[in-house]
Amino acid sequence: MSAKPPIWLARTIRVLIACAAMGLVALRKSDSLKHPQFWAEDGGLFFLGAELDAHHGWGEVFVPYEGYFHLLPRLLAIAGHAVALVHVPAFYAWSALGVTGLTAWVIQSPRVRLPGAAWAALALGAVPHTGEVYLNLCNLQWITALALFAVVIADDAATGLQRCGDVCVLVVTGLTGPFIVLALPLLAVRAWLRPRGWSRVLLGVALGCAAVQSVALMNRPFNSDAALPVEWSGSAALISRRLVVDDLIGQRALPAAAAASIGALGFALLAAAVWRKRAQLPGAWTLAGAAFLVLVSVVYKARLDRMPPFDFVDGDRYFFIERVVLIWLLAALALTAAGLGRIIPAALIALALAVNASRFIYPPSPDLHWARSAQRIADGDEVRVPILPMGFSFTYPSQHPWGP
Repeated sequence: MSAKPPIWLARTIRVLIACAAMGLVALRKSDSLKHPQFWAEDGGLFFLGAELDAHHGWGEVFVPYEGYFHLLPRLLAIAGHAVALVHVPAFYAWSALGVTGLTAWVIQSPRVRLPGAAWAALALGAVPHTGEVYLNLCNLQWITALALFAVVIADDAATGLQRCGDVCVLVVTGLTGPFIVLALPLLAVRAWLRPRGWSRVLLGVALGCAAVQSVALMNRPFNSDAALPVEWSGSAALISRRLVVDDLIGQRALPAAAAASIGALGFALLAAAVWRKRAQLPGAWTLAGAAFLVLVSVVYKARLDRMPPFDFVDGDRYFFIERVVLIWLLAALALTAAGLGRIIPAALIALALAVNASRFIYPPSPDLHWARSAQRIADGDEVRVPILPMGFSFTYPSQHPWGP
């Protein structure tokens, strides 16, 4: 058995991998750093909230949107109020990049009970994806949720700094998006299997965050689509197309039955392989359970069965977590197996990267001239600000509630 590297070397490698994950995101979506612009809710929700709130954005921190709170984007928007108006989109983009790096750092914790964490951290930046979760505030929840699930499968904290870190991750991710509700059953199982004080503390913190989020979830306006029966066959076909067909074969318009069959076979083989290695992969089933709960939740929230069957772009954020988890599980299998058992999962990861190589670098977005809008806002005009994706916009009122 090989000796563990010195602590300083392990930490250095961990930092380098986190930086590499950030570098991959910056490389793939460099236009968002060179010519930053608002993306979706970053403009009309978080920016306006921080700019127009009488308390400089603090009054907006616990204002829910889409049925849950967005603590981290709200706080970053408040911080962005301190920079020059023309640089606010750049601040958002660079802040999101930094949060991605912090998530890559958390995932690699030596307490995480699953090999391959370094590959999962790199997958944050390399996973086949349309790029909509990168370098914006409104989709940070899809990235930071992986830090939450990493804490769920980690060993108990042994030091005060580790305990503080675990609680911070739970609170920030728990109040940013709805994922703490999905993590609750996993943390409950953890507290049952590890009936020690720290697991119960984590469960208590999660219960508190989930209770706060539940208030917003219960007050969310009723969506008439949610009352319609879910067509599971259509959802299964779309999930298989996005997670298996698209990533390993390419964007092919396979019939629903064929796509669902390929996906079912692939997931069954992966589950069998993980089951065989369950003694060496103690956190694998919990992580897979987290990905499954995310999938089930988005089937209901986004109504995947009502999405165009051969659309490989719309709503791709709903599959980001699952893709990273799949790469993590394949990397864990490759690291703990020998011979063909090591080659196959490693080859599948390489295949996914090769099939999507032509889409690795995202094309630049149209220039919507934020600098001009910022100048007009500074002049006190009412401004309709065009933002990304194309066709979206928000209106800045003619009079700023404070300052010039």
